[in-house]
Amino acid sequence: MKVTIADVMAEVRNYFQEAPSLEECTMKGGVLECGVVLESGQWVALSGSVHNNGVFQLDENGAIPGAQDERWCGYLWLLFPPESFLKLCREIDEWVQAHPDASLCRESFGAYSYEQARTSCGLAVRWQDVFRSELLPYRRLYAGVRLT
Repeated sequence: MKVTIADVMAEVRNYFQEAPSLEECTMKGGVLECGVVLESGQWVALSGSVHNNGVFQLDENGAIPGAQDERWCGYLWLLFPPESFLKLCREIDEWVQAHPDASLCRESFGAYSYEQARTSCGLAVRWQDVFRSELLPYRRLYAGVRLT
């Protein structure tokens, strides 16, 4: 299991966003064109799209790898996560990669349930719990970004 920066942003309900702008957007060949000037490396959140909702970082060419061509009207948030948060996200992902037994073990959908790895004393092991104190300074009550 890989923990993405978007996963951690959703967990702490903090996307480090500026106010959204309602834009007419075009995605062609991964390049996002809208009424806002975007630079390579910029973090953005998109909603209102059929195929391209979510949190993305533009690559060195100013493109979103794997994005589908589309034209839509929706919200665009410019995101400015601090380097300390990005570093914590990398640490969380490294921890998850080093502890594969701590990820979800079993899941069923009839009367939904899931089972998770347990420590020797019976407690569930989740990255959210392991990094609780480090995540706390970034946690917000409301996300402010709606990606649906």
